[in-house]
Amino acid sequence: PVRTIVHGVVNRSGRPGAEKQRRLAAEALIACLEGADNDEVRDFMLEQLRFIAGARDIPALGKRLLDAKTASRAAAIMTSTGGAAGERALLDALPGADPACATAVLKALGDLGSAACVAECAKRLGGAADANLNRAILHALARSGSQEAGDILEKRVANPPAGIGQSEMVSACLDFAGRMVETGRPDKAAEAARKVLEGVMPADPAARCRALSIMGAAGKGGIPVVLAALGDSNRSVRAQAVMQVAQSKGVHVVRDLMYALQSATGEHRAALLDTLSQRADFRRVAVLGDELSSTDAVVRAAAMDGLC
Repeated sequence: PVRTIVHGVVNRSGRPGAEKQRRLAAEALIACLEGADNDEVRDFMLEQLRFIAGARDIPALGKRLLDAKTASRAAAIMTSTGGAAGERALLDALPGADPACATAVLKALGDLGSAACVAECAKRLGGAADANLNRAILHALARSGSQEAGDILEKRVANPPAGIGQSEMVSACLDFAGRMVETGRPDKAAEAARKVLEGVMPADPAARCRALSIMGAAGKGGIPVVLAALGDSNRSVRAQAVMQVAQSKGVHVVRDLMYALQSATGEHRAALLDTLSQRADFRRVAVLGDELSSTDAVVRAAAMDGLC
């Protein structure tokens, strides 16, 4: 009953326009947190503070980042309500954090997209034996948006840290590429995704499909590689390439597809026809009609689908 009442007060004080009540409730929860003598109560107080804490509460909550029993809750508050002050508190706590606390802190810094933690991440990545900590480090590096972080990730693909498989390293590299798209750096995104396609894990269709998706989102810089993937031997990779090229913008795309069609055969030719038929700017329907007389059943099927 007491917890239900406390949560009801938190909900009411968190409503729009109730700033005074919000402050009083937050101060009361922090006082209870400071005086709590067991982990369960501290956990409950932090859970409630997540709904109403603000930037001014960060100093009081910062020390909870260095307690393994409260670090995750405190880090979540820094992420959701702390803003720049929350990021600063996380960064200040990181050097002295033990592996359990550092895992929570780095996860939060990654969620915030902080680039200021890259140096500490690089230092810890070299000696951390805890797989969960290493995953948090990779998350923070991938989300940082720092080119230095991208270089660190690329170098570790062939030599993953403790407890991390190569596929996870590839995923982190692709997370970094995706972050480049989010932050308006399509050329960097295309470069990072291209490295995955060309040499990181060529035998992993899922990773290659994700890389193609990122290259498609990167725009013009990624289109040549995506076009080349229309001739890939893997069906799922070809399908991903078809989707990305079909949605891409630019008058040059249809021209490039038609040029590739001149020499393509088999599955590659079928993929090119499929892509052309899905583009709104493709007007030469007769091209599809001509392919109905092809001796290749796969090509004829693609032409028929495009005409229907």
